[in-house]
Amino acid sequence: MITHSEAAQEYSELKRKLAQKYPDNIQGYMDGKDGFIKEIDLKAAKWRASY
Repeated sequence: MITHSEAAQEYSELKRKLAQKYPDNIQGYMDGKDGFIKEIDLKAAKWRASY
């Protein structure tokens, strides 16, 4: 995500929102990040496959 600053910013904002929503629920926080991380992993895999 170092080279994709927009994705890094989105991830940062998501983490802040989840931390506020789930201050005492690490599982809720982790679950909230899951979809975003899977999406980024898929995009990265497609990018790698294209080279």
